[in-house]
Amino acid sequence: MPRPWAIAAALSASLVLAALLLREPIGRWLFPDAAVAGLLAEADEALARGDIATAARRFQAAQARSPDHPRVAVGLAETRAQALAAVSSALARGALDDARSALGLAATLGAPGERLAILQRELEAHAEPSLEDLLGRAMATETADPEQALASYRQVLERAPDNALARAGRSRLLGQRLAVAADALARGELDHAEAIVAEVRAIDPAH
Repeated sequence: MPRPWAIAAALSASLVLAALLLREPIGRWLFPDAAVAGLLAEADEALARGDIATAARRFQAAQARSPDHPRVAVGLAETRAQALAAVSSALARGALDDARSALGLAATLGAPGERLAILQRELEAHAEPSLEDLLGRAMATETADPEQALASYRQVLERAPDNALARAGRSRLLGQRLAVAADALARGELDHAEAIVAEVRAIDPAH
């Protein structure tokens, strides 16, 4: 049977060992690292205002200082969720660069591969349309929406300056604008006519 002093010594040793093992987590709980606290506060503020890139950087910096801090894991998960939502939001409004940026951030933060793949396919579907699609859209909307048609023809010519169909379509639409300018001039609306002519000249100086 162990003697009382041996039992006391064993208990003391156990207490010392427990204190050594728990010293760091207890210390962090009682006296949190001011730097980590500051980083987490900045991350939360950034997350609240939708600045997911800054939030991610702050949470990652806090993670580097205190990998086991519970708020770090939660914050990174929240940031990842916001990044995924930002991809869908950017795609909905046609902001492809924003969508690509948010998708890259979500991937960096460890978003599920299946979800990333779905969003990547959606991004590719929203990518720049082909010249054929742009020409078809322009010709289909010349009468109903000449402004949009002209914009589509100009997009084609930015990528293919010698495209005959786009040049002809642009010329037709600019000719219609100059006809409006001529009518305005006939009515004595000089400023209106000058504005239209200046706009046409800016689009195609050689018209």
